[in-house]
Amino acid sequence: MSDSKKLKLFEGKQIPLGVYRHYKGNQYEVIGFAKHSETLEDMVVYKALYGEGGTWVRPLSMWDNPIEVDGKTVKRFEFAGMEMFQDIKQRITEPEVGVIISYAALDGSPEGVAKEAEMYLSSDMLNFYGWVEDNRVVGICGFEVHSDKVEIHLISVAEDRQRQGVGGAMVDALQKMYGLPLEAETVEEAVGFYRKLGFSTTAFQHPEWVEKYTCILRANAGFTTEELAEAHRALLSTLQKCEKIDIGKMGKSQRTMLERRIAALKLALTLIEKETAEC
Repeated sequence: MSDSKKLKLFEGKQIPLGVYRHYKGNQYEVIGFAKHSETLEDMVVYKALYGEGGTWVRPLSMWDNPIEVDGKTVKRFEFAGMEMFQDIKQRITEPEVGVIISYAALDGSPEGVAKEAEMYLSSDMLNFYGWVEDNRVVGICGFEVHSDKVEIHLISVAEDRQRQGVGGAMVDALQKMYGLPLEAETVEEAVGFYRKLGFSTTAFQHPEWVEKYTCILRANAGFTTEELAEAHRALLSTLQKCEKIDIGKMGKSQRTMLERRIAALKLALTLIEKETAEC
């Protein structure tokens, strides 16, 4: 993507692509810009990095306009940077990082966390990255890069930042960094996290557990499962509207154009359904 597409000027201000924090705490990623088809107004295209996600648009003029909250003036969306996911192996022994590790480690005791940290520090193959906000580590991810996949060994989020998109943002960052399928093993209590992000999950028996799950997220052409679902809903809605049009009141050329449009929409839906099934 060219630099001109990474930044948008509005009243002399640059609006970069990347992650933003909403004043209420949730995170969003600006993925592009568009124009309103009727008014030609500049719009920001962004997606939620929490819950089930979803892609949205907002007028550029309303993007970072100041608003008043509890008597203070703040921006609606504050740029959080494009490099929030970074190597923090040198910080792995910090107490705050240890607490986050304890939420996901098999042994969450101080001794177990210390062994986990030593395993990463003593291995050149194991990577330990974190989601960092204002120098505070709010999420951690331990992973190993293979020739054909990225294997996630550990992923966890600070208690006060859970369910705000940090985990999903780390997964998204891994996809963009390596462009490889992501794979993880987890237990029943955590498998929902991976399913929400579009991972396929397969249960298997483990010697030390009643049941575990292999979770796989296939590398694709840059579209997440949530984005494909959003596109499918929009196209299906358009198709349903087209099929309700009374062609008896249309001329021959208009009917032909409508039939071609319906055929194109059906083809697009089929392709999206095929892509989603392979994710």
